[in-house]
Amino acid sequence: MGIITRNNPVGIDAKIAAHQSSMFTQLNLSGFAKNIDWDSYDRVYGNPTEDGRIIPEHFTGGKKYKDVLFNSKRLMTSFYWLDDDMPIDPSSGLIKANVSMIVQAQIGKMYSDDTQRYDENLRMVFAENSKNFYGYDSFRLNSIKKGIDTVYKEFYRDEITTTDMSDYHVFRLDYTVAYEPRNCAN
Repeated sequence: MGIITRNNPVGIDAKIAAHQSSMFTQLNLSGFAKNIDWDSYDRVYGNPTEDGRIIPEHFTGGKKYKDVLFNSKRLMTSFYWLDDDMPIDPSSGLIKANVSMIVQAQIGKMYSDDTQRYDENLRMVFAENSKNFYGYDSFRLNSIKKGIDTVYKEFYRDEITTTDMSDYHVFRLDYTVAYEPRNCAN
């Protein structure tokens, strides 16, 4: 399906869209993702289930959402998660938000050499391309986390049947994003 993003994003969504587009383009141009079936979603929402648990879903229009947790039909999926707290820096007036990019991959099918597990390789591809993002000063990589419980810490995980081993790998890139509040009525 490719890159899935908003039309005319503003505020934090504009920053995320620029980062998402850069990452998707860089990874495709480098040859890494050229033949990988990758769905790259922009910012998702934490929607409650009937029993009050949170699942990440992408808004598709109207009142419809699509679950974006690990999909075994794709070799790789990714999505952005925005922390609820977005303080304003009093000295600069910039909003500082914590944004995470969550990557879910079937690395066993992505790499043809099965003599090693390519989890570190995949994380480093994303980390390197994050640092090469032209807006790195305002979209700064702080940490990389791995493991089902850590990566999906905000979400309902009971229905995740894969483990972060062998053919599967999930990781999370945590960023601090600084952006200026602007009137969006134009």
